[in-house]
Amino acid sequence: MAEPAARIDQFKELIAAENARTEWDVEFRPFVRPVYDPSFMLAQVRVQNTGAPARPAARAFWQQVFAGSDLPDDPSRLLRNPQEDGPIHAGWIARHLTDDPRARARHGDQIAFGQRVFAATPDRDLPDALIALRAVNRFRMLMLGLDRMGVRSATTYAAAARQAERLSALNGQRGFTALAQFQAALALVGRLVRVHSLPPATASTLVDALVAVPLNDEGAYAGGISRWVEGRLLPASRPQPVDDVDARLVASLAGATDTEPVLKKVEWEGRPYVVDLVSYEQRRIARTRDKMGASTLRLALDVEHLAARVAASSATVPTIREALVELRKLAAALPARDKRNAIQAPGLEAGQTAERHDRPRRQRAHPDQPTAGSAARGARRRPDLRARRRDSG
Repeated sequence: MAEPAARIDQFKELIAAENARTEWDVEFRPFVRPVYDPSFMLAQVRVQNTGAPARPAARAFWQQVFAGSDLPDDPSRLLRNPQEDGPIHAGWIARHLTDDPRARARHGDQIAFGQRVFAATPDRDLPDALIALRAVNRFRMLMLGLDRMGVRSATTYAAAARQAERLSALNGQRGFTALAQFQAALALVGRLVRVHSLPPATASTLVDALVAVPLNDEGAYAGGISRWVEGRLLPASRPQPVDDVDARLVASLAGATDTEPVLKKVEWEGRPYVVDLVSYEQRRIARTRDKMGASTLRLALDVEHLAARVAASSATVPTIREALVELRKLAAALPARDKRNAIQAPGLEAGQTAERHDRPRRQRAHPDQPTAGSAARGARRRPDLRARRRDSG
């Protein structure tokens, strides 16, 4: 602040906010400070050379970030004039800290995340940044994963948070499958960035395409992730066409690129060495996939191609019969399903299906609607009622 009087008022507000707290009794606990107290919070705030807080620093913006954890439907309405109340300062931060240490920790994480990721975000993109910072509390690992990829577009963060919200609303096995596909696709992009097979700018484009893959009416991707892998991920990781898509993806995940040699010469203590980290990673990934008994990527893409042929409006009976023959050949290549050690969705017990898991929720939503079990029990009880009616008559 350029005005000395404003700086003095800010400091007075900071002291007043600190003196108003009763959670730290210096006489009884002089060496035990509260968790995430104002001094700790202020130490996380990034500042410019002038002492002003780094962007985003609008007070109205951070008030909306701290106002709740739900993703607003119309964030632009909440931030019509974000710079109207001026920037945040030390006194404002100390005054808006709650008495709950966990809430203070979440607010501190939001400030650190926002200033790290959205330092160059213009005011027109602050509504998307608002969604992203509220999502830090709800979908923390998703937001941190995008941060590790180097994504800096607030629009990408907001779209990913919206998609995560839609996936979280799905129930049972349906939601488990869709969420697993979404998380696996993000993990592939994150790994490719970490081993420098993809630059962060390309990763941001891939994530934009991934979150744009729609879900059908049943809450399934219906082959959309396979089309994203074939049409977006594989061309971005290795531009040159390769017949073996599995070997192509494994090589990219291991860190192999078309511009850098696999073998690198280094010198250590006056002696030359040849380092090959990529080949080792390729063997490790291949052994892991073999141990898991995972199906090949080629198989998943072939199944998607067959499904597209059958679902096409120009499909004929011979085309469908031919596709059915090919599908039987692909089914023979699938590993036998282990029903005893099958992977269940969270919340499902062994042998319990998603239909049985969702039944109590539907009964709570429609308590007056009879179920198949109640109808069967009623049918078994009717003969007893008729017998009682005859005896009484």
